[in-house]
Amino acid sequence: GITVCYDLNGNRKWIARGSGEGSEHGNFASPVLCGNRLVVWANELRGYDADTGKLAFTAPAKSFNTYGSLFRIFVGGEWVAGFQSGWFVRVRDGQAIWTPQQFGDAVPTPIVEGGVIFAWMGYPIAGGDVHPFKGFRIPASADNGKLSAGPAFKMEWGPDELVVDKKKNPFDRGFVASPLFHDGLIYQVT
Repeated sequence: GITVCYDLNGNRKWIARGSGEGSEHGNFASPVLCGNRLVVWANELRGYDADTGKLAFTAPAKSFNTYGSLFRIFVGGEWVAGFQSGWFVRVRDGQAIWTPQQFGDAVPTPIVEGGVIFAWMGYPIAGGDVHPFKGFRIPASADNGKLSAGPAFKMEWGPDELVVDKKKNPFDRGFVASPLFHDGLIYQVT
């Protein structure tokens, strides 16, 4: 739960100690810079003044997994920080917005592209979901609204394309690596 800032000569500029703890395997989420706020996750979302390290906000964004990184969205003229499970906070005040935990116990970092968030839905194959990767349209405002349904991607694998070992479910479909968006296509590895 410790956040620290260094200059490029290796001199520490500030240090902040959060509440710590986190998921069962520790805290892995990379921070994100939104304007002059550095947002981190370590058992909660915290926003710091990037210059001074002064705590600007905390938000109780609990999550089961912490492997993905925070991501940012510029909407309605201001920054929103998001976490892989679907927690969103308005960066100016740390207020939780939209629908919390909408992506479930997700691991990968979602993609934000063209007004849509593309995200994995936790461990969907284990739950019987044939649309484990979905798109959500971003609201026009950071003050109100909710994510609305966008495209859903059906995972149809041929028997010769991906061998399913039932003993390894739910990790038989690659729910860990974050997807990549490039030139109108989304790439994913198992």
